[in-house]
Amino acid sequence: SSVAAQSVESGLWYDRVHAGHGLDLHRAGTTLFGAFYSYGTDGQTRWLWLQVDDLADPSGDLWQVARVADGLSLSAVGRFSLRRTEVCTDALSRPGARALRQFEFELEGTAQVWCVEPLLPADSHPLQTVDGAWYDPAEPGWGLFAHHYLRPDLQVWTYRSLYFHDADGRPRWAFAQSAWSEADLTQRYYTPVAECLGCPPPVALTSEVGTARIHLQDVSPEPPAGSNPALIQLSLDGDDFLRETTLRLLSDPIQPSGE
Repeated sequence: SSVAAQSVESGLWYDRVHAGHGLDLHRAGTTLFGAFYSYGTDGQTRWLWLQVDDLADPSGDLWQVARVADGLSLSAVGRFSLRRTEVCTDALSRPGARALRQFEFELEGTAQVWCVEPLLPADSHPLQTVDGAWYDPAEPGWGLFAHHYLRPDLQVWTYRSLYFHDADGRPRWAFAQSAWSEADLTQRYYTPVAECLGCPPPVALTSEVGTARIHLQDVSPEPPAGSNPALIQLSLDGDDFLRETTLRLLSDPIQPSGE
């Protein structure tokens, strides 16, 4: 439909000028939600949550989600808008971009205007039926964003991000990107360090922080017991995030045709 054509493409968006940051967008009903992958003042990874009406040009609050003794603490720390555009305001061309959005945000007193585009190829692939936002119903507040895609060499790769909290309750994220070899997949996860919000993180400051073995298989609302097992073993500077659990799809399932 024309509405679908105007709506924001779900998936990963990034700005070529601000590599190492991004938006991970997903849908559930009439809601668009996801994370803004950014960095704190200490340069460490930090995610902010967004959850808004699924409009052609969405806008709303950026939420800091901290883990506290009795659960989660949410505070609005900024605002954002994501508007369709043909030309980036920074006047830099983005050859090959299949869509452009002006990503304006204000975060704790800092205002920036970025120009974002989809990161991964658009070609549909059967494995995309398990793409989306996954969570642990027993412990809200952390989760997995999964993307499968076909590279130009026809290899299937998967990009996955874990968003979680460190021992101090601060929101942190780590990513994995590798060839897809089997459904019960173990991947190495990494965290970058950025010298400022918007500064591309140097490769030399990207550290391996552990592994996760995650078998995504059942996207039904009530999957059979034991489905979608996840064994997560991350350590950030000796601060461990260890989980052995099962996951459930939070976003709407993607149809096999890629629609």
